[in-house]
Amino acid sequence: MNCLFADDTAILTQSSNIKFIINSLQAQLLEIEKWCTQWRVAISTEKTKAILFRKGHCNKSMKQLTLFDEQLTWEPQVKYHGLILDNKLTFRQHTKYNSDKFWNKVHLIILLIGRRSCLSLRNKVLLFKQVLRPILTYAAQIWGFTAKSHRKKTQILQNKILRIMTNAPWFVRNEVIHDDLQIENIETHIKDLSRKFFNKIADHPNPLISEPYLSYSGLMWESFSPLPRTVITSTKIFPVHGSTSECHAFHRSLRLEIVPIDGTETPPTKFLLYNSRKIFA
Repeated sequence: MNCLFADDTAILTQSSNIKFIINSLQAQLLEIEKWCTQWRVAISTEKTKAILFRKGHCNKSMKQLTLFDEQLTWEPQVKYHGLILDNKLTFRQHTKYNSDKFWNKVHLIILLIGRRSCLSLRNKVLLFKQVLRPILTYAAQIWGFTAKSHRKKTQILQNKILRIMTNAPWFVRNEVIHDDLQIENIETHIKDLSRKFFNKIADHPNPLISEPYLSYSGLMWESFSPLPRTVITSTKIFPVHGSTSECHAFHRSLRLEIVPIDGTETPPTKFLLYNSRKIFA
């Protein structure tokens, strides 16, 4: 898969076999060489990096990729569109990079949002939302699933700058400051950003954007529903009649979960009983 954005290009391939991955990437690089030679386009091989995302560690040295007779090194982390991707996808280095970038910006506008600033608190909050918080949450839709310790570091940065803006004494809790300024915490803000982002993707008119996301969402849904050992399809199993609340009360008493397949909210009278303690309507 080739990912193009402006003048940046990324080649993606996926497999459980490392040899297949290397051969596939090398074949794509050869195609790029032919295209660049034909159209006389120059590529900076110094900025071209290779990275392998995988679990565990590999003691064997991997074969080097070549582009225009120059070898490409396998890097433990790469920077792509301002997002630092490490080979374990922990985003630890990206969190540190965001922290440094955040404080550099704070030092530029500290005279406006500092403790002794004459600027009104409303304008300070506006500067925080428009200038500082986008730095903390840049590409949060991607790294938002990182470890809780990394997200906590981002929350600590927000707590510190809000205390500086409000000149709050030490005994005032961070939750009180957030409530008074009507600013949500980082966890809630990332969830809102991700929800809006993926909803836009699902409703995008371009099928090249919406269809991969919908198919991926379907695969994710299937991964949470393992195949049962036996499936009972008889209509005499749990023939529940009545209102929706009565049906849900009945299945809550059985400690079973109702998951509609057809997207309807009202469960029908026929059910499939899964051994994984799930009932699919």
